Amino acid sequence: MKLTGNIKYAAPALSADEAELAHIKAVAGDRPVLAALSTHAGEDEIALGAFKALQATDGLNPLLILAPRHPERAVAILSLLDGQKVFRRSLGRYPAPGDTIWLCDTLGEMGLWLRLANVVFLGGGLPGAGIFGHNPVEPLKLEKHVLSLPDVENFRAEFADMVDAGAAGIVTDEVSLAEAARPFMEGKASFHADTSRLSAYLAGEAPLNLACEAALGLMKSGKRR
Repeated sequence: MKLTGNIKYAAPALSADEAELAHIKAVAGDRPVLAALSTHAGEDEIALGAFKALQATDGLNPLLILAPRHPERAVAILSLLDGQKVFRRSLGRYPAPGDTIWLCDTLGEMGLWLRLANVVFLGGGLPGAGIFGHNPVEPLKLEKHVLSLPDVENFRAEFADMVDAGAAGIVTDEVSLAEAARPFMEGKASFHADTSRLSAYLAGEAPLNLACEAALGLMKSGKRR
């Protein structure tokens, strides 16, 4: 038996505790959220520069969620955030309504931050850093538009397909990040991709379930392949 599909896309959408989500949503209120996720050194500065440009936009009261790929970088990131009211997730359970940046230096909570986002800046694409991108399918499964810096060779096909389908965009610096994020932050744009072109990434657990069912069927019948 031959099955089509790629099991690396079979994982379900990242989970989130519903009670926790409801609580932090209430704190975020109606502020639009730029979520800078899985960032590395050099990308935090770009996210912060774009966020400051969004803060300067008339009538916009944005919130920045900054979740570094490696939480131990939190102290270094804090040195960049002078003049902002910062909530550090690892030190306190809940943010205050006046906090403008949430430094989410914890593990296992990406599903929370994705669900709060109006738009996602996904780290890992900084040229010269040698990271070569992070997986954009995780935000895609939660219908979040993804922005990334251009060095995404490890996920070249995924980003190319998502850009073509209107689910992602490539930016080069803090200016282009702010420009690309602004329509989502102002409520003038939302996730609106041609998901029919992304079916290979959105198939969910179907290929894996079919493979398991086929294997169990062979085992029950006593057959071997």
